[in-house]
Amino acid sequence: MKTIFFIAVTGSLGQFWAMRLLEEGYFLIFMVRSKNGLTAEQRVSSALAFVDPEACVKYRDRYVVLEGDLFNYPEVDRKIDILCNAAGETSFSDEDVFKTVRVNIDAVKPMLNFVEKYNIPEIHDISTAYVYEQGVKVAEEIWYDSHKAQNIYAKTKGVSEYIKRFWMKCRKNKKVPCKIFIYRPSIIVGHSLTGFTINFFGYYRYMRAFYVIANGLARKNAHLNRAIELPIHVSGEAGATINIVTIDYVIEMLIRLQKAGIPGIYNITNANAPEYEWLLKESLMCLNIKGPSSARDPQDTPKELKRLEQKLQEGVADYIPFVTGNVVFDQSNCKKVLGDKFIEHQKITPRLIKTLMDFAVSCEFRRENALSKAFLKRRFYPPVKT
Repeated sequence: MKTIFFIAVTGSLGQFWAMRLLEEGYFLIFMVRSKNGLTAEQRVSSALAFVDPEACVKYRDRYVVLEGDLFNYPEVDRKIDILCNAAGETSFSDEDVFKTVRVNIDAVKPMLNFVEKYNIPEIHDISTAYVYEQGVKVAEEIWYDSHKAQNIYAKTKGVSEYIKRFWMKCRKNKKVPCKIFIYRPSIIVGHSLTGFTINFFGYYRYMRAFYVIANGLARKNAHLNRAIELPIHVSGEAGATINIVTIDYVIEMLIRLQKAGIPGIYNITNANAPEYEWLLKESLMCLNIKGPSSARDPQDTPKELKRLEQKLQEGVADYIPFVTGNVVFDQSNCKKVLGDKFIEHQKITPRLIKTLMDFAVSCEFRRENALSKAFLKRRFYPPVKT
């Protein structure tokens, strides 16, 4: 039974990844800090129970929880075979630059110091598929110049990759070399069967802008039992591809690549990504909205909707680079390493979009509401004795 030191189990990707690792038979050490009146143990129980309500019963003897954070690592009295890092600040906003830099860049050195202290032979790290340089047509599984990425999130993740790469080169002559696995998922959405997620950034943040508008209009026109007509222009290119991947696909690829044991850079992306105009239309149908289109001429927008159109544009401004262009994500490394175990992402269908949107709407696109939905199924357990 290999031991994994796991960072960020309370995150949207971390909770699914950790749950799968427990199912695969690993022993996990969770580093978590107390927060909002909850102990570290309670936060771990809550995160695992979101994925599987019985997780803390089935696996309570297969993990321990240690108090710590990205800059204050705990002491460990057990040999660590693997470090899995799911931490990351995903904001694109300039207002969050300090926090984004602190989490995605400043926290790298303490992590590497911890790896050296305990001679951990493997690092499995979550980055992003969008670290590629602007203007490329094919995003390859190679090292990129992070300064040429398209937003602060991608740039900081690129710098994080560079620091690890440089550190790895400096350790080539060490007695205990360290293998680094860099995983680059694209835009992660909820579970394909349930829609479950606690992270309403990316695709969800974009759709939330429409959700807020739809709610406001619905209240004003509660007497009308029909779809909301909004013949307005939205930014973006109708034929641009939106590379969304469900969390269950990402986790399955992570596990398969981890088992393969060959370090490298891996794009976990969708080879059959949907086009923007189609995705927009299908998503808006779930909000009972008709009309918004990137193909619509802005000059044709009715005067009474001009202000609304402008507010919407401002609300999604950070995401415009993601709805323009057609970047192809290469997965050559994934295919070479996995061989016949490589799997393509499922087709993005109207049914899948409805599953994702129904869950988001039921939670009002809020993390705290998503967590509370499973509250009755959760139980908090006492600390595991080692």
